[in-house]
Amino acid sequence: MRVKLLHAALLFLTSFLITSYVSAQNQQHPFEKRQQDSLLQLRLAAGERPLKYTMEQGALRRMEFSMTAKNLGLPQSASPEEMALAFLTNYSDLIGVPGAQENMRLAKRAGKSKYKTLTFRQFLSGYPVYGAWLQMVIKSPSQGPLVLTTISGKYLPDSGINLLPPVLSAQQAQEVVASSQNMQSLKELWQPVPPKLWILDEALLAPKCPTCQTVKHNPKLAWRIVFSSPLAGGGADRLVCGRLRWDYPAISSSFLHGGYGHRRRLGQW
Repeated sequence: MRVKLLHAALLFLTSFLITSYVSAQNQQHPFEKRQQDSLLQLRLAAGERPLKYTMEQGALRRMEFSMTAKNLGLPQSASPEEMALAFLTNYSDLIGVPGAQENMRLAKRAGKSKYKTLTFRQFLSGYPVYGAWLQMVIKSPSQGPLVLTTISGKYLPDSGINLLPPVLSAQQAQEVVASSQNMQSLKELWQPVPPKLWILDEALLAPKCPTCQTVKHNPKLAWRIVFSSPLAGGGADRLVCGRLRWDYPAISSSFLHGGYGHRRRLGQW
């Protein structure tokens, strides 16, 4: 009798746990569910290899694992760039950026021997995201296939973002900058490149601080204006999103020094 009661209680508990899990899955945000499904897919592809990862606000902050070209569905002769593109294509839901193979664009290659590092810049709805980056480290052993070992980044996860039109026009943003520099007219505002819309997200600019309150993602369109600043005695770079909040420094005020060499440093403009 006691065994039957224990068995019945165990069946009830199992049924309760399964029902609770299914209910939680149904209430889960679709964005989070797609990420978890993609993570499960990655675990299956990686096999028994260890996998460590850290997520922050829906974005993959860091992942240490081991994946070969074969794990990504590529021939062993695949290049580091092909491996990176395959990962972005297969696991865009895990990264949290739909269409990551298009919205994460290769900006830099580094390393020539054992390790190669590929750095990507993020775009959203065609606009560059200021301060966003994603890096992949690919190991190139003397013998054997290439291995993707590390992914790290700080970027804007796209969980249904609806960007509002910019508060100011390009001319109004220029007027804000000119006024801040005590200029009498826009004719005094010398700009080596025209204003361009970028996405500004304060969460990407927040410093690491374990005791500080988390800065939530709040992307907005801002005008990026590069200009010669008489107050700074050189060049300056500002992101302008409103008349009262224009002072987002983007680059050191000394970057324009050295004649027209600054044009090479603005290659992503």
